[in-house]
Amino acid sequence: MLKKILLVLEGRVAEDFLRNLLIRSNPHNSYITVSNEKSIITLLRHQEEFEFHCFDPTSAFKLIPLLSKEILDAFIILENKKEGKEVYRLLRHYSQRMSIILLGEHQQNNDANLTIITETPLVAAHFIERVPNIPMIAKDIGLGDGEIMQVNIPFGSSFAYRSIGSILQNNWKIVSVYRDGKMMLAKYSLILKPNDALLMVGEPEVLLEIHRSINEELGQFPFPFGKNLVLYCDCHYENENEVDISIQESLYIHKNFKGKKLYIRIIHPQNPTRIESIRKLEKDDIDVTVQYHSMPLNKIIESDKNTLSSGLVIIKNHLFMQTRIRKTINRLNIPVLSLGNGDIQHLKGCSVLLGDNTQEGEKISSIAFDVASQLRQPLILYDFAPDLHYHIQSIEHYESMAKVFNSKLEVITTDMENPILWLMRHPDILGIFPFTRDMAKRHFFTPLTTNLNKLSLHLITSHKLYIPITK
Repeated sequence: MLKKILLVLEGRVAEDFLRNLLIRSNPHNSYITVSNEKSIITLLRHQEEFEFHCFDPTSAFKLIPLLSKEILDAFIILENKKEGKEVYRLLRHYSQRMSIILLGEHQQNNDANLTIITETPLVAAHFIERVPNIPMIAKDIGLGDGEIMQVNIPFGSSFAYRSIGSILQNNWKIVSVYRDGKMMLAKYSLILKPNDALLMVGEPEVLLEIHRSINEELGQFPFPFGKNLVLYCDCHYENENEVDISIQESLYIHKNFKGKKLYIRIIHPQNPTRIESIRKLEKDDIDVTVQYHSMPLNKIIESDKNTLSSGLVIIKNHLFMQTRIRKTINRLNIPVLSLGNGDIQHLKGCSVLLGDNTQEGEKISSIAFDVASQLRQPLILYDFAPDLHYHIQSIEHYESMAKVFNSKLEVITTDMENPILWLMRHPDILGIFPFTRDMAKRHFFTPLTTNLNKLSLHLITSHKLYIPITK
C-alpha cells in the first residue's frame, strides 16, 4: 500500500536527512515536499516519487490544500524553531491522528502523536528511522555505512514461512532472528514468520535490495532463491520440436514471473540454422548461449548458479528424472520447473497436494500463493484422506494465508481419488511440490513409495514446480 508522507524542510539538517532518504527510499512511499530552499529544490530534481512545492510553509492558505486523509505521517525539519511550531499547529489543527516528527527543543509534550527530536548530531538518523518502510541501520558499530541492518518481516512478505536455508544469501547473511522478545541465532532450518526482525550483515547496496524484497508482497518469485530464470535444452535428448516448445513455455513464464532475465542454454546443438533462428530471440532481458562442449549438464547447471544468479531452473521432465541432475539442483537450493507435455500457457490452476508430511506442504505455502498469483491462477489444495482424517490444521494454515495474500483458494477433500491420479487427469494444472534432499536419491526413486512428492517424479506428462525445503 502506497504511503503518502509530508516533508516540510529547511536548513542543513533537513538537507542531510533528504540525502539519506533519497539513498534508501522505498517505492511504496510517495512524498509531498514543501521548501523554500534552492539546495532542497536541486536535490529533488528528477525524483519521481517526490511532489515538490515552493512556498512559506507557515502559510495556512497554501499548506492546508496539500493535505489529505492519505497523509498520516509528517516530518517538520526547519532551522527556525518558531516556524516549526507554527507548521505543527497548522497540521494538528487539520488532523489529530497524523503522526508528526518535529525538529524542536525540549518541552512538555502532551501530544501522543508528536515526536520531538532535539539531539543535533543524531537528528538526521532519528528522522530516517521513523520513515515508514525504511530499514534500521547500525550507526555506532561497524563502519556505520549500512552494512549492519535490521528489518521486520511484514504479513504477506515473500520471506514469511520460509526456512533460512532456502534463501539465497550471496554477499549478505542473516545473523539472528528476534521473535517475541527473544533472540535466536540463524539456523539453516529455522522458519521465518511474520513480525520477525532479521539482523543482517552484508554489502550495503545488497542489504537495501533485500530490504525492499522483504517488504514486497506477492509477485517476488523466484526471489529470494535468485534473480533469473534459466532454461536448459539438451539436444542429445530433445528433438527440435521439443526444444521449440520448451523455449515458448519459458518465454511465457518469463513474461509472467518477476525474474529479471531469461537465459536460454542450448546444449549439444545439431542444427546450426535452427540455432541462428533461436539467437534472434536475444534482447536486453533474454540471453541465448550455445554450448558445444561435452561438460555434463549437471556441471553446467552448477557453474551457472553463481554467474547467472539462477532463481529458477526450467527443464524437461525426462532430464529432471536423471539422478545426478536432481542431486545437483537440490544441493544448490534452486527451484525447478519440470516441463511436461501440456501447454503451460493454458493452465487452469496451481495445486498443492497434502500428504503424510503436512509440514512440508505448509513450508511451501507462501511460494505456492506467489506463483499462483503471478500466473493469475487459483490455488487448489487437494487433501486426500482414505480414513477421512483430513489435515485440518494444514487446511486452516492455507486458508489464513489466502486471507493474508487476498488470494483465491479452492480446497478439495476426498477419500476416493489418489491425488497423483487426479493430477494425471488434469494436465492443465501445475503441481507445486516440496523438493527435499531424499527426493534426489536414486534408491528412493521407486513406484512402491507412498510419498506423494516422490511419486510426482513419475508424472512425465505433467508440469511440476519443485520448491527446495529443508527437513
